[in-house]
Amino acid sequence: MKRLGLTSLLLMVLPALVLWGQANPLDSYPTVEEVQPLKSQALSIIHSIFQDPARKEADRLSTILVLSRSQDPDAVPLLIEIMLNDPFASVRREAAKSLGDFHDYQAIPALREVASTESLASTRWAAGVSILIMRPIELEFLKSLVSDPKVLTEAALSLQDPTTAAKFPHSLWPTLEDGFIQGITDAARFDPIVRSAMMRSLLQFGTSRAVPVIRTILNNTNEDPFVRGTAAYVLGQFKASDSVDDLIRLLSSGQQAIQVGVLAALGSLADFSAFTPITNLLQSSKSAELRLDAANALATFGPSAVTPLISAMNSDSSPTVRAAAISSLVKIGGDDAKSAILAFVSSGYFAKCDPAACSNLALGTLSALAELGEGKLAVQLLQSSIEQLRDFLPLLFAFVEPDLVRVTTEIAETAPEVLDLLLSDESPYLQNLGIVAMSAVEGRAAREKILPYISSDQNVLVRRAALESLAQIAVSDDVDLFSNWLLDKDRRSSQAAYSALSHVGDARALTPLQSSLSATRLNTLLQALDAAFVYANRIEAIHQAMNQITPDSKSTAK
Repeated sequence: MKRLGLTSLLLMVLPALVLWGQANPLDSYPTVEEVQPLKSQALSIIHSIFQDPARKEADRLSTILVLSRSQDPDAVPLLIEIMLNDPFASVRREAAKSLGDFHDYQAIPALREVASTESLASTRWAAGVSILIMRPIELEFLKSLVSDPKVLTEAALSLQDPTTAAKFPHSLWPTLEDGFIQGITDAARFDPIVRSAMMRSLLQFGTSRAVPVIRTILNNTNEDPFVRGTAAYVLGQFKASDSVDDLIRLLSSGQQAIQVGVLAALGSLADFSAFTPITNLLQSSKSAELRLDAANALATFGPSAVTPLISAMNSDSSPTVRAAAISSLVKIGGDDAKSAILAFVSSGYFAKCDPAACSNLALGTLSALAELGEGKLAVQLLQSSIEQLRDFLPLLFAFVEPDLVRVTTEIAETAPEVLDLLLSDESPYLQNLGIVAMSAVEGRAAREKILPYISSDQNVLVRRAALESLAQIAVSDDVDLFSNWLLDKDRRSSQAAYSALSHVGDARALTPLQSSLSATRLNTLLQALDAAFVYANRIEAIHQAMNQITPDSKSTAK
């Protein structure tokens, strides 16, 4: 078993340490030897999945994500085998990418082979990064890789994401910065999407050395509009205030791809010389998308922007633009903005608006009322909107469920009576929202209220909300309850059950987790495999932490 530092162990097993002070806190958990077969069985099943030539690419990709998250040292040989031999390039790439997280030097020769010979540039890049993560002294090898334009392209596409860039070894940044600065001007070698990605990646590096080159791209009338729009956006993020005049001039270019980036940049820079041009565009543009971006940009201009935003909220032909205006008014704040929003709510607009077109505006307005502390008014608006939106609830849930949950929770925090309104409604969609909001607002105090909704005769949406909510506050005594739902046909319900068992389950969770590894549906099996690794790793960490605290423990942990 991998030995962890005491601090890491304590953080990982803090819930279990609550038991400290009882006679034998480890007695309620299986031993390390008892959970090892669970991990071995899980690895064996994953190996059989990859040995099956009939398994589709999507199945293999889903499975390798589970293997990557396992953090089991015994997974490394299997990942190496997959990286070298899997028939699908995307799967080989994910294996190469995952190996870096295991920090196992036995993988380096195979990674080097793949980085040097693999035909797919994205896989070569992934293998090279994994090598560098494990051995920073391999910097020269990575430099040789990114000298290939195809590999440099993959680097740009991956590093434009801030999360990915934050994990990337900084030692290679200067080399990549040089490559990207050269690449963004090389239209013959790199297409507009890649060059835009290079500019966004340069933004992640945190240096402004590329700003003069990007300004040149912005002002090049022969340049691709999409690239120029990206250049505008990046200059705004770089806070390149000397670009304001150029940006304002391009606001009237008539090329929407440029104007979108310019509006984002001017919003970031908040230079008041741009206030009037942005306001004019909000009032006169025929494009709803540009008017929406203009409304968003005005949020950074403070009280000066309240009047044009109120006008857009009250009169724009697009409900989406009206929603953006309300959002900006909330960000600006102040009595004038609040009074205008309350007047809009009372104007009767929602009674006349097509529910299909106004659903997002309704959500935005409800959220605004909650933020403004007008919870009771939000409840009234929600109550009047329910009948209008009732027929659209299935569609809303399919596309904006997280937004529905967020807004409902915001309202419940200031007006708890909304919970009774939702929970008493006959619609399972509204009951679902009520349960989730109740759990978020009341926390563990909601436990007894949630339990009755976990029943086979409940609507699946209602039961799902209860299972997911209870999983967030589950305790070890919930093992039997969640074990009943491991094989439920609703994927999210079973996922909640697996999550609860793996994160808080004690010895009673071992048997149901072992049994679930015989699931025949792949989605359920992958959930079971993931939970098996999480549970086994947690039990091993608990034993290791307890033994470091009490070396004379009776545990048989190794």
